[in-house]
Amino acid sequence: MDAKNEWLRHAVATVAYRAGKSVRGAPASFAGFRAGPTSRTAAQILSHMSDLFDWALSIADALTHVGQLTMMRRLAEAPVKGENYFKADIAVGRLGMAQQPAAREFD
Repeated sequence: MDAKNEWLRHAVATVAYRAGKSVRGAPASFAGFRAGPTSRTAAQILSHMSDLFDWALSIADALTHVGQLTMMRRLAEAPVKGENYFKADIAVGRLGMAQQPAAREFD
């Protein structure tokens, strides 16, 4: 595999890992949570992220939205614990519940 494809696969795996962490264990009400009256809901952000990949658009944009979801979890009073993503066990092709849990989280 060439370096460009390897980077792309790792970037997509990173989005999957971080997005999964952002929404896993969230209360059911989080899907409809808005950070402000004109902002998207968490469910709308996830839908938009899916569109980004369907249209082969920017992975950097998807990573930005993952950050938004994590921030919204804190605003919704259901924060995600911090983690050192450099040390996270992120693997290409391992998605959803198959992802490894965080080795060491912090507040």
